[in-house]
Amino acid sequence: MRTNTIYNPLLIDNTAVCGAFGMMIKSREFVAFDEYRMGFNGKENDREISGDGNNLDYGFRIYDSRLGKFLSIDPLTKDYPEQTPYQYTENSPIAFIDIDGLEKLGASQKFISTFWKPIFSVVFKDDMLKQSLYTNISRDGLKDKVVVLFATFKNDNTNYGGFTTDLLGQAKFMKGYENGDYEINNKNKALYAKMGEIFTDLKLTPDDIINYSKSNKDIKVLVIAMNETVAKKFTGNELRKKAAKIFAHEVNAHLLKFIRGLNTDAYDNHIEYFKLDVENYDDVRKIQDFDFQGAKSLPESEFKKGSPAKMDAELIDKVVDKDQKNTEKK
Repeated sequence: MRTNTIYNPLLIDNTAVCGAFGMMIKSREFVAFDEYRMGFNGKENDREISGDGNNLDYGFRIYDSRLGKFLSIDPLTKDYPEQTPYQYTENSPIAFIDIDGLEKLGASQKFISTFWKPIFSVVFKDDMLKQSLYTNISRDGLKDKVVVLFATFKNDNTNYGGFTTDLLGQAKFMKGYENGDYEINNKNKALYAKMGEIFTDLKLTPDDIINYSKSNKDIKVLVIAMNETVAKKFTGNELRKKAAKIFAHEVNAHLLKFIRGLNTDAYDNHIEYFKLDVENYDDVRKIQDFDFQGAKSLPESEFKKGSPAKMDAELIDKVVDKDQKNTEKK
């Protein structure tokens, strides 16, 4: 069973104990605000057809939590001939959630619709992007090795799009900072404030991560944190491109290094991702430390031909532009 707590804008909790596939267990609902629309996995309830919590709108399809099935055929069914076209999360509702009626997402991964939906709306439009930015970080072989959490933070500088880090290391830093083990300087103060914001967004505490890691010593807990201010300053396809490029950077320049046990120094990762010449001072100074992350990114106008950054950006532009043309034809 899973306890599904839903947070509404009035900060009043609606909580229900659900079966694995989301059906509410009678007499185990605690509803403080009757008109709140969202239900299992944060999806909108469709009460008019089958009552409260039984039908949920996942965007592309309607889901019936009593059956544990979608009510219509999967639009991607031709890509997954081994699966029934009505299945929900490949019949693994404990390990996965469904994003939008098309794709599953690891249940340990936090999905924030206001920012992450534009990203995945691009990623799932192209097989190469999907392999690189989704399959590589969510495949079954990683479930006993890595937990990836998604979070957001706020920063008015939209060139500062995101960062990736080992959450256990940051949890230990926060506890140490509170105990006076670290110097109180601008860099540490900024890091402490930013990580506090991220832990709050994840609805976790440093102690939660420390205790989890004690019981799961072989599992890395990683987080990709994205600047949600980007979602407020860009719209439409401009937002889709910007957000997907930031995400591609975080996955290919940083997250995969953590997952594969390679060098995770942000400065070194940026030199590789932007294909910079370490012997050229003009190249190196462009990414020199300007905040607690230790390295900054290049503006897209300075991406070098043949660099991973340039290739990611070009592919994302191509995918979004093609999708826009297909939409216009319809």
